[in-house]
Amino acid sequence: AGAFSSYYNALLVKYDSTGNAQWAQTTTAASDQTIYYSVSASPDGMSVYAAGYLRGTSNYTWGNSVTSRGSSTHDNVVLVKYNSSGVAQWAQTVTAGSSNSYFYGVSVASDGSVYAAGNISGTGIYNFGNSVTAAGKSNGSNPVLVKYSSSGVAQWAQTVTAGSNDFSILFSVSVASDGSVY
Repeated sequence: AGAFSSYYNALLVKYDSTGNAQWAQTTTAASDQTIYYSVSASPDGMSVYAAGYLRGTSNYTWGNSVTSRGSSTHDNVVLVKYNSSGVAQWAQTVTAGSSNSYFYGVSVASDGSVYAAGNISGTGIYNFGNSVTAAGKSNGSNPVLVKYSSSGVAQWAQTVTAGSNDFSILFSVSVASDGSVY
């Protein structure tokens, strides 16, 4: 059972090739809802990444003493790395941002780098850690793509630099064998 009893708890389940559950992971301490929208296994099968959001500024525990804390009282992106046994390795969220942010897609490259796609709301600056920031251009939703190293360090973030649409979102991301990101 998830740690938050009033609403949603992020859940990740590993199944074997015949459909038998091997393990399941969720938050072990949470004061509000968490959701995973996407999951991607590394090409070597040694790790798996789950992307979504957590709500609020409280501490969230993902197991194995791995914690994260959102920067906004709204929804905050979250990316969690687990090993192949389901043990949390690290969790990342925004360290600055004043409104909603979501990761809807995640993909792992052959070199171990991780790409998370989603959106940030409003024109404020969002910090993904390691001084990697993105600022929205629209008062609505702005697409965002963030690259992380396999150890969870943000490398860069991209969003639109112009446009007048109030709702632009990236729902998925894929990395080609040559390193191209779509």
